[in-house]
Amino acid sequence: MDYITKHLHELLNGMKVLIVLDGLWEEDADELERLKRMLGQGIKGSKVTVIVTTCDEGIARKVCTVTPHKVNPLMDDMCWTIIKQQSDFEYIPYSHKQELERIGLQIASKCGGLPLAAQVLGRNLCNQDSKSWAEKMKGDIWSTMRSNKDVIRSLVLSYRSMPPDLRLCFAYCAIFQQGYIAVKDDIIHQWIALGLVERSNTLSVTQVAEEYIRRLLDISFLQTAESAASVSC
Repeated sequence: MDYITKHLHELLNGMKVLIVLDGLWEEDADELERLKRMLGQGIKGSKVTVIVTTCDEGIARKVCTVTPHKVNPLMDDMCWTIIKQQSDFEYIPYSHKQELERIGLQIASKCGGLPLAAQVLGRNLCNQDSKSWAEKMKGDIWSTMRSNKDVIRSLVLSYRSMPPDLRLCFAYCAIFQQGYIAVKDDIIHQWIALGLVERSNTLSVTQVAEEYIRRLLDISFLQTAESAASVSC
């Protein structure tokens, strides 16, 4: 940490910069205090402004130097807009849209204003018929939404919405440390070798696995890395 702090101060010396820490999950108060000192002290001649985003109000209170700004939940119509975008609603035949919109608006009203919930549901509704939409709307995943804290309920919903084969592939990623940079092809080969990838009549097993990677990236269960050939677990 001392080396990083020294290098950062040398890098920012005399500069005016904005640093954005997006999605902070560190809960340890001592670690957060060290982070604040590293970014806010000892950088001579510099003006450093730091913006932190987090889903955890407790973390926000620990790390803030001003009153945290709490973003309000989205309105139902905004959740519906996200669902439509993620489900490729515009490409659905007009004859089916009215029924799907009726169901979709009910689904949007159950998202609790959480954009990630709307995004996940939209991806899971893509290429599905009205029966699947209705099953999703009436399913038991909503009891999960009501029984968990806001900070994790979108993630729980994401997991519960996954098909079983995708759940297995995601669960396999638990063998890696958080933040581990993995080569996508390596993960794909491991999934295939373990028989975790569902067979398809139209796609090769590798193409199906690549689709799994894309879906996990879409719902933020994997993160993009600097290299396009890698992902962060």
